[in-house]
Amino acid sequence: MNEPIVLFYHQLVREAKPGRFLFRNSMTLDQFRTTMTWIKDRFHPLGMEEMAHGWSHGRRWPKRSVAITFDDGFKNSLLAARILHELKMSATFFVLSDVVDSDFLPWNIRFEHMVDQAPPGRIELPGGAVDFSNRSQKRKWLLATKERLLAMPLEARTDTLDEMASVLGAGPIDKSDPECQYFQCGGSS
Repeated sequence: MNEPIVLFYHQLVREAKPGRFLFRNSMTLDQFRTTMTWIKDRFHPLGMEEMAHGWSHGRRWPKRSVAITFDDGFKNSLLAARILHELKMSATFFVLSDVVDSDFLPWNIRFEHMVDQAPPGRIELPGGAVDFSNRSQKRKWLLATKERLLAMPLEARTDTLDEMASVLGAGPIDKSDPECQYFQCGGSS
């Protein structure tokens, strides 16, 4: 059988910033355009309707099928939609309807923000010391800490993030930053 590949993304950023940490399912607009062009040239991009049709007809899809999805409903997913439209491709966008028109900010965005503001050098953090000047050590700590945070109950995760923000001297997130915003109703998206 030709099982389709499903590529999922959470958000796109307008440009890479030196030392910026992005989770593996986030990328810059340029990286996304390049990736989607490559996929279009080598694979059969599926829309959700075609994906569902394959499920209802004995799990049959065209060879080298790829479905593209975006989770969470970040406002900047609209930028991905424009790129996909230009390439005559489609994707499925999953929106967190309970956070539309709210100031909700997921923990991982807060975590990314704190790490981006970390000064270079060795810092004692919950879970051990990290040399933020050492890219390999920093990346290893980031991935391990992400997994540890994911495993925590919400209150403990929030407390740990608060403690880390204090140690790192991380300022508040700019809620007007489009890379941190979710969809809004009424023409403001």
